[in-house]
Parts: sequence; C-alpha cells; structure tokens
Amino acid sequence: MGFGVVEDRPTPPEVYNWRIYTLAIVASFGAEHFGFNDMSASAGTSTMSNITSTHLVAGFFGSLFAWPSSEALDRIRAMQLTCAVFMVGAVLMTATTSSLPMMYAGRVLTGFGVDALTGIIPSYIAEVAPTAIRGQLTGHFDVGSLVGFWINYGITKNMGVHSAIPFCIPLAIQIIPGGVLLLRTLILRGSPTLLWRKEVGRLEEEQRLSGGQTGCVALLRGSTAEMKTSSIRYRLAVTVGMFVFHNWSGSICMNYYSLTLFKSLLISDVALYTGIYGVCRSTAATAFYSFIVDRTGRRIPWLISTSTCSLTLFAVAMVMLYGIFWSLGGNGLPWIVAAEIFPARLRPITGAFAASLQWLFSFILTLAPPLCFLTAVFTFVWVPETKAVPIECCEALFSGKMRHAAWRAKKLFPPNGIPPLLNHIAEGEAAYIQAHRPSSPSDIKTKNYREEIESV
Repeated sequence: MGFGVVEDRPTPPEVYNWRIYTLAIVASFGAEHFGFNDMSASAGTSTMSNITSTHLVAGFFGSLFAWPSSEALDRIRAMQLTCAVFMVGAVLMTATTSSLPMMYAGRVLTGFGVDALTGIIPSYIAEVAPTAIRGQLTGHFDVGSLVGFWINYGITKNMGVHSAIPFCIPLAIQIIPGGVLLLRTLILRGSPTLLWRKEVGRLEEEQRLSGGQTGCVALLRGSTAEMKTSSIRYRLAVTVGMFVFHNWSGSICMNYYSLTLFKSLLISDVALYTGIYGVCRSTAATAFYSFIVDRTGRRIPWLISTSTCSLTLFAVAMVMLYGIFWSLGGNGLPWIVAAEIFPARLRPITGAFAASLQWLFSFILTLAPPLCFLTAVFTFVWVPETKAVPIECCEALFSGKMRHAAWRAKKLFPPNGIPPLLNHIAEGEAAYIQAHRPSSPSDIKTKNYREEIESV
C-alpha cells in the first residue's frame, strides 16, 4: 500500500479531532498495569515464580470474563468493574508484609482485573477509532512498561531488595494508574458499534444467529455456530498463530526475567541495563505506533521485526537491538489485528478469546529463538494486510483466493489491497458526505432567499 495513511472512504477532517485521541489515551491507561506487574517478577525464587504463575492463570480466566461483562454492561462499565477488581487486589498486596495467602489473593485479583481489560480495551479503541488511524490508536494500548522498569531500578539502587518495604512500594504505586483509569472512564463515550447493536441491531442479530431465540445464551450459541464458517475459522487461526509467535519469541521471558538474563551476561548493574532495555522498547514502540503502523501497514513491519529479532537472539550482546526491533512490529500488532478483523457481532467473544491466548501462552512459554523466523514465514503466507481495511470488508479479505496466499491482496483487490465496501454501506456513506458537503456561496444565497420567501 505504500508509505502513507490510506483512507478507505472520504472522511470529513472533523473526524480526526482531539476527542478521539483522548478516548484512546484514557483507555490505554489499562496497559500501564502491565509494567507494574512485570517490574518485580525477576527475583528468581520459587515463591516469586509461583506468584508470577498465579497472576498469569488468573489473567487467563479474567480475559475470558471480558465477553460476558462487555455484553451485559457495555465496554465502559466493564472497564470500571474490572479496574475496581484490580484495585482491590493491589490494596491487598500492598497491605500485607508477611501473609503469603493474602499476597496470592491479591495477585489473583490483580491478574483477573488487569487481564480482563486486555479483552475489552483493544476492541473498544478499534470501534471508536477512524479506520485510517485505527492502528495508531489501538497500538498505544501495548505501551506501558517503561515506568515499571525504572521504578524497579530506583528501588534496587537505593533501597535494596532484602526487606519487605522495597517489595511493597511497586505494589502500592500500581494503585495510581488503576485509580487514574477508574476515574477517567467517567469521561469516556460509548462505543458507536456497541450502541448501535444495543439500540437497533442486537435483537435482530440474536434472532438471526440463534434461529429466532433471544438472550446471551442464544447469542453465544449462534456466535459459536458462525465461528465454524470458513472465513471466521481463518481469522481465528490467524489470531491464534499471531499470539503463539508473539509469546514464544522471547519477549515475555525478557520482561519477567530480565534481571536474571543480564546477570548471566556478567553485568554488574543489572537494574540499570533493565531500565535501558525498557527505554529502548518503549521509545521504539511509541515511534512505531505514532508514525509508522498506519503508513506501512501491519505485514511489512512484522516481517522486518521478526526476521531481525531471529538474528539478534543468537547474539546475547544484541539484547537492546532485540528490544528495539521487537517493538517495531511484533510487540503489539497481534492486539491490533485481532481487534480489527472480526465483525462487530463477534468482537466481544473474539476479543476475550485473543486476550486469553496471550495469557495462556505466556503461562506455558519457553524461550525459543527459531520461532522468530517461523513468525516471518507465518506472516508472509497467512496474515493479510489490514491497514485501512474497513471491518465490514474483512469477510472478503479472509475468503476465497486470499486464504493461504496473503501476499496476493493487491492483485486480488487493486490498487491498495482493500476489498470494496458493501453496496448499502457505500450508499449510506455517500449520502452522509453529500449532506455534510460545504455549501458554495451561490447555494448559501439561494438558501437564504428561499427562507425569506417562506417567512413572508
């Protein structure tokens, strides 16, 4: 598609306003929790490993909770509920200095709460974002570890790690982003897609999917049946593959065990190098999502990212380069693609499914360098370009000759690889653009003249 933002349809410039960016930034505060949960996971003891595993297991079930909470409460109230659960867990962990059961209970609640957010927030941002900047807004959800790395450094450098107080400080600090997110959800606006489904399309959708029945159970049964269609199966397979390679390429291991890794390299100030690694990752990720992802698309950055990472992992001295190139593609693209390729009627379920994959594969991960190269092969063959593709067009993008030949998108849908909009959607948008087109001076003059006559 070339380097540049592609609009799938003529869009009034007023759409790209500060409110859209504010909504995305506020929702992305859920990602800040990841940094605070990662920053003390490198102690290396069996107890710490058990606490880390507890968080991941709880996160798996929390991410599955994203679907019923989104359907029953809507996206914003679901965020508020899961954020409140996280806050309770954070308070429990902060309040204890010697009770291991209390620590486990708090870890379960924080894992459940923060990882439920991973099933809600990307879908919410993808639904409120204009198509042309959808990747930019959704991608910032996954930039949240920089602060955690440097708090870890400050505590290790100035307080040591042999008492309870330094361990409790990061646990207490994580209450701050949780509280900020909880308060800022009060200014969020509902997802347009979910509002439409709630007011207009939900009943028709339930009856169509479930054969005339209504209710959440009927919707789940009908949605499960629709997931068996070839197009949806393909999208699910792409989602599973992306999260498998996302987790089994070494990045998660470096997050949790970076201190151990740098110690093995005979580095004395491991906390400092861990902080520098965090700066490399966060800076590269911020630059990628701000200036690149909606210009180059999804496929090319991830192909470059995984190919380069497969080389840097074989040379331990290139860990910093690994962090940079991983952030320039593989770090958050699975979240973006999973949030934008499914129809609205399935997105609550598939969003929860994608988030559960993240935490399931994190729990059973191993450091496997060759998988970076396999990720590049997988992306080239099976992951189509979704830059500027309307969600309504993903049915065509994942059907027919596109299956198992993702590199053929431009030949099948010239010139940019974007399938044409459905007729009724295109007609509705054309009418909207016509109604909002700026009037010429002659049109304004004629309109005023007619109003004068009518008033007389």
